Amino acid sequence: MKKFIFVACALILSNSNGFLFAQNNNAPLPVPPPATRNAEISYGTFVKASPSEIVLSEYDAEQDANVNVVYSFGTDTKLTNAVSVDKIMPGADIEVSYSMVNGKKTAKNLIVELPEVAGAKNE
Repeated sequence: MKKFIFVACALILSNSNGFLFAQNNNAPLPVPPPATRNAEISYGTFVKASPSEIVLSEYDAEQDANVNVVYSFGTDTKLTNAVSVDKIMPGADIEVSYSMVNGKKTAKNLIVELPEVAGAKNE
């Protein structure tokens, strides 16, 4: 009986290339999409836009007040939940991922938050 248990344990331990381990250390780490690599994220309220930039009202903790922040559009700027920036309603909440390019905040991705529907159930 001891021999059987010893052989069973030896077989289990010798065939443990991931069988006993929950994590595979050889698996590559997920790579973020190109639009968000090295990007910072901020949130604000839509103020105005032009063909080359958008202005958001954001809270500045150092000043303890809302300030207008200008984001330039790049060639790869993406807009989500809006057809174009001129169709965004004033006061809409927007999440922006951006990077600094030549000293300016350049938007990579703008996500217009959709308003909640009255009476809708949260899941």
